[in-house]
Amino acid sequence: MSFWTSDSRTPYGQKSVSIVAENGKQFNQNAKISLVVSPDIAFFQPSESYLALRVKVNEQAGGKATRLQLDSLLGGQSLIRNIRILTGSGTLIEEIQDYNVLANIICSYDTDKNIRNKRSMTEGSTIHNPTCAVDVTDVNETDYNCANHNPYFSSPDDGKSQQQWVKLQIPLHTGIFRSKKIFPVVSTSGLRIEIMLEEAKKVIKNLITSTDPKYCPKLYGISAATAGIAINTATKTIALSKLANNIKSVAQCPFKVGEEITVSDADGSNPEIFGILSSIAMTTGWVILTVATSFTFTKAHITEAALVYSTSIGDTYAPTFTVDEVELVLQKIEVPPDNVNAMLKATKEQGVMKYDFLSFQNYKFAQQAGITQATMNLNLNNSEIKSILSVPIDSQALAKAGDYIKNHFQHGFVGIADNISNYQWMYGGVLNPDRRVPMSKLNSNKIEQQHLVELEKALVVAGIHAKSFRRNSHQVVIGRALALQKGSYDGRGKDFNLQVAYEETAPPAKNKIFNNFICHIRSIEISSTGINVQS
Repeated sequence: MSFWTSDSRTPYGQKSVSIVAENGKQFNQNAKISLVVSPDIAFFQPSESYLALRVKVNEQAGGKATRLQLDSLLGGQSLIRNIRILTGSGTLIEEIQDYNVLANIICSYDTDKNIRNKRSMTEGSTIHNPTCAVDVTDVNETDYNCANHNPYFSSPDDGKSQQQWVKLQIPLHTGIFRSKKIFPVVSTSGLRIEIMLEEAKKVIKNLITSTDPKYCPKLYGISAATAGIAINTATKTIALSKLANNIKSVAQCPFKVGEEITVSDADGSNPEIFGILSSIAMTTGWVILTVATSFTFTKAHITEAALVYSTSIGDTYAPTFTVDEVELVLQKIEVPPDNVNAMLKATKEQGVMKYDFLSFQNYKFAQQAGITQATMNLNLNNSEIKSILSVPIDSQALAKAGDYIKNHFQHGFVGIADNISNYQWMYGGVLNPDRRVPMSKLNSNKIEQQHLVELEKALVVAGIHAKSFRRNSHQVVIGRALALQKGSYDGRGKDFNLQVAYEETAPPAKNKIFNNFICHIRSIEISSTGINVQS
């Protein structure tokens, strides 16, 4: 404020307000959560608001025990399949289908070590825990190895781990809730947010160190004093190696009491089910696994070459999740009533108030396995397009329900290469870019420079800060920026298609759904005659 002149600017306050779900207290897979924001909120800051909830991952009722968690990269974001935002009067403002696929792009590329660490504390994602790396050489790094500090289950010294409730704070990656502009909910007669939850089998995973031969523990012998297992040996105990394994406590052990344990040779041959664990304990520095009934091994198992892993997850294993205490936490901006009334009066008397934000609309296209030349025609109806992010998702169902739980490669959420060779866009009667963009190297987890340049432009224009490309070959996205900086492209009435070639030695092996996320500017026009949404 100047000493010589008056300052007419009014300071606004800010406080948090919580909106609870109106249609229930607990929710399970495929359920809908409805949240209603009252017009009395008036104004809120979207980018600082978030969805708060509790989630508990439940083992299969009556099934064998094992430790479970949500997707390690997405955490709580994986729970949301679709999301819709409507005005209080029911006008659709924004809808994002396959929200968790879009969130996976954001979490894969707009990230760094600090962001990953923060998300592991607030959003339910998990990160690599060096103290739980079973392999002492730590060559196989994974985000599914945390046994001793995992938020989804307890890690007691007696091995009797239990699944537990996890409190999450999830930012919503929609156009409105990513916007830094204050949203005038008073002018939209409130808001209604509808969230559809995902299937449990797609989002729940087990510890990779309990089932994957590359990560699971090595055997020492039947006890700390007796190495190896000889033919026709009867025993109630086996000891995990403390030389080949990095397991120095019960908390670091990936197994729990009640889990079914199997021993096999290093290549997986000669598997023998040891039994259901009745206890896990430490003896002179060795982790000892004990079963209630003595088991006779009919095969010999060599010290530090034999594998010890869980077989609790059978073909029909079907865990569930429960969500409760759902709240939308808004950062309300406290505007003086006189200013609110003046704004509403001006809207009625002087014309239109316009609110613009970046949003995503998903145009899906199915592609069958074996097709080596695919052309996807996209009938776009967006007037201000910024960029396109096309994600080829594996749409084939896994053979068994239990396979989903043991699949740690984000089946159904992540873009796959599947022997892709190159791609090219065509719109407005012109090929863009003028030469095909090669992608063959992604099939062998290598880098394609031109593809990265195109992808980075598309991400940045879409408001996704491209901080990391470490998942480039594991999260395949075909990107195209249609405008730079503040520009946009009118896609209405244009012949728009994506041409993808699979010209490698082997043809594409997977049925795929291309999720084409069109990043565009949506406009909410508020006037005395009502609300109009333009895309």
